[in-house]
Amino acid sequence: MGKPEKECSTPTPITSGLGIFGKRPKTAGAGIETRQKKDNGVMDPPGSPSKRSRPRSRTFGSSKDKDVVTAPNSPTKRQKNGEDRFVKGKLLFPPHSTSAIPGIGPPSPAAVATLQPEEWVKWLKEAGRRKNFGHGLFAEDIEMPEYEKHMQDVEVAVIHKLRLVLRNETLRWVEAFTKLGGMEAIWTMLERVLGVEWREEHEDNILHELLLCLKGLCTASLALQKLAEMGSVIFPRLLDSLFDEEKKGPSEFTTRGIIISLLFVHLQTSPASQRPLRTRRILSYLADKKLDPKKRPLDFIEAAHVNRPYRRWCKEVVNVTKEVFWIFLHGSNTVPVLPPVSTSLSYAERNFPQERPPVPAAAHVGGVEWEATSYLAAHLDLLNGCVASLATREERNDLRTDLKNSGWERAMGGALRTCKEKLHTAVHEGLKTWVRAASEDEWYVGDVRFGPRVQHSRPASPVKPKKKKEDAPPRLELALDLGESRHRDKTPGLSAGWEY
Repeated sequence: MGKPEKECSTPTPITSGLGIFGKRPKTAGAGIETRQKKDNGVMDPPGSPSKRSRPRSRTFGSSKDKDVVTAPNSPTKRQKNGEDRFVKGKLLFPPHSTSAIPGIGPPSPAAVATLQPEEWVKWLKEAGRRKNFGHGLFAEDIEMPEYEKHMQDVEVAVIHKLRLVLRNETLRWVEAFTKLGGMEAIWTMLERVLGVEWREEHEDNILHELLLCLKGLCTASLALQKLAEMGSVIFPRLLDSLFDEEKKGPSEFTTRGIIISLLFVHLQTSPASQRPLRTRRILSYLADKKLDPKKRPLDFIEAAHVNRPYRRWCKEVVNVTKEVFWIFLHGSNTVPVLPPVSTSLSYAERNFPQERPPVPAAAHVGGVEWEATSYLAAHLDLLNGCVASLATREERNDLRTDLKNSGWERAMGGALRTCKEKLHTAVHEGLKTWVRAASEDEWYVGDVRFGPRVQHSRPASPVKPKKKKEDAPPRLELALDLGESRHRDKTPGLSAGWEY
């Protein structure tokens, strides 16, 4: 009897999840050789497990993706005893295919479909549950809130793959993901990360990737509507972690910048008729927390105080300038006044921050100074967007007054103005936008253009006057003869020295 011929498994065509034009963007595994030659020149069938397909690119095969758990149904990753490789305590990714795992891919992107949205949502909901708890303090007899210790059961590479899928998949796929509760599932996992008592590098990486997933969702209009509905929950929680006085928020400038850019996208994508209302809501998120009624001062004392509602927002910017203080050295910089734009446009269209072109690679791009100034530029864009979105001049000038009292003009003119314009152009573009919009509303811009005036700066400590030399106290000299002179004359040795 002849040997049975090998069955050639032909991939079934995929019809679900395709885009409008029947095409899908390339994902992991694209451009892989599906057949390899044997020594005798015979080609292996594409589904043969005897030969491992090797991708031409190492994009998803880098060292940072080596910790990803392989799929249970992968024929090339079986152990010697025939059992699948599982990691104890890990949330194994439950794909029906291997295309969703970095480092492993099917022979062709059309051979096996990517994970469906419901599978991603199911995994996110499972990963968002808190699993390990511990008390915040070592106290047994006192009821303390429970905090999560770590999130070692969640793989960073899987969330990174989700971010790539949200960025590269079709609009129909992203909308299906949103309808199935994908944004709520991402936020649930974000709440879990923020609930970790002492975050380490692993949790910080998860937080960074999840924030990028939220930003990637903002490319769909349905996701933007969902973000507007959940904004009263998402943004106050993220800003509280960002402005935390105990420094428990994200430490990297890039992660902090994603939070501010999400707020700016939330403002930028609002309809023109609803933009003033959304601006006031965003400003309420950025404002300081109101004091407890029991801790508030008396009414007549509170009425005498100057209103400074954005002190913690300004403090965040000032702290960044202190962390990279060595780049704010050019005190002679002057912010120019840009020429007026066509009056056919509205005030918001003329002065709302515009998208900047990409910056070419250079020696200073990518360093800590670049990340810090990019983060500061994101704050300036949000500030200029909020000012430009208000309807009347009175409202805009009232906001400028509160910002000035909170220290914003001192920070812009005293520190941000003094960075190098050729290297950190985004900061200076934000300052130019502020100066042009304020000049159009007849607001004084000298403190931002040239630096704070002397009378507006912090007063110096008073010079203590030098003490004058005091005259010696008067002495009363009386010539009294108490018989000492006679005794001195009779006593030998007292008048002319000692005699021996």
